[in-house]
Amino acid sequence: MKKIIFFTHFLLFTTIAFAQEDTLFSNSPLDFYPLNVGDIRHYHNVLRTPYLVENSYFYEKVLNDTVIDGMNFKKKLIKKILITIWGDTVSGEYYKNERIDTLTFKVYNENDHTVICLATQPGDFCLATQPGNTYRNRECSILYQNLFGRLREVKSFHISYVYNDVVSFDNIEIAANLGITYAHHQPGNMLTRTSLKYASINGIEYGTPLPIFEVTYKEDLTSNKSHPTNYILHQNYPNPFNLSTSIKFILAKSSYVKIELYNIAGQKVQTLLNKKMQAGTHRLEYNAQNLSSGIYFYSIEAGDFQDVKKMILLQ
Repeated sequence: MKKIIFFTHFLLFTTIAFAQEDTLFSNSPLDFYPLNVGDIRHYHNVLRTPYLVENSYFYEKVLNDTVIDGMNFKKKLIKKILITIWGDTVSGEYYKNERIDTLTFKVYNENDHTVICLATQPGDFCLATQPGNTYRNRECSILYQNLFGRLREVKSFHISYVYNDVVSFDNIEIAANLGITYAHHQPGNMLTRTSLKYASINGIEYGTPLPIFEVTYKEDLTSNKSHPTNYILHQNYPNPFNLSTSIKFILAKSSYVKIELYNIAGQKVQTLLNKKMQAGTHRLEYNAQNLSSGIYFYSIEAGDFQDVKKMILLQ
C-alpha cells in the first residue's frame, strides 16, 4: 500500500513539475502567446514573387517592460538577415511593443491595433484592426501538430481581406507555450511563409539556434563607430514590409541629402527627404499607406555619394 501511495505521489509530482516547464495543451488562452522578458525566437522566412525568391531570418527577443500612454507593454527587439537573390547578406533591426489584455485575451501593438485574439474558438470570428483596413476576419480552427518532437495544441487563424483592391489570404498558427510558429501571407501574386525554427521560452529551449545569428552578434560588438568615415545607404528594414519601414543611412560629413522613391517603371513616386543633415547615422521612418503592393527603389544623393536599393511593399 505504501508503494502504491508513493508511486501515485511520484506521478502527481512529476506531472505538475513537467506542466510548469512545458505546456503541451492550453489551460488558458494566454498559453498560446508567451510574452516573458528574455524569451527568444528564431524564424525562417521565404518570399516568392513572379520575379524572385528570397530567404531571410528573424531573431526576436523580449527585452523589457515599458509603459506607453499609461499601459504596460513588452518591448521586443527584431533582427533580420536577408539573403538576396545575388547571394548578398543584408541585416537590420527594429523594435516593437506588444501587450495582452487579460480580460479579453487580445494582443495589441503600440498603435492599439489588434494583433491576434487568443480566446477565439473554432468557428468564431475575431475582428482585428490594422492601418487602412479596419475589418479583418479571423476564423479559428484547432490543430494538433508535432513541434520540436512533441504533440502540441495549435490554433490556426484563416484571414481574408481586401486592401487597396488587392485580395489577401493569410494564415497564422500559434502553439501552446511557443507563440507564433507559422505565418502565411499572400497579397495578390506575392507569397511569404515564415516558420519557427528555435525558441527559448522561460529558459526552456526548443530546437537548435540558427547559426546565422552568431555573425550578427559579432558585428554588433565591432560596428559601433562614433565617427563614420564613409557614406553608406543601408537596406530598408523590415523588407518586405507592410506599411511602415525604416531607412538607415550614414553621412561621413555634413551634406545636403535627397532620398527619392521610384516605382518599378523608373517613375519618381515621392521625395522622402531633401535637406541638409549633420555627419553621423540617421534613420528615416517611411509610411507607404498610399502605395499599392509591389517593388520600389529608393535612391540617395549626398554630396558626391549616390546609391540605390530595392524595397518590396506587401499590403
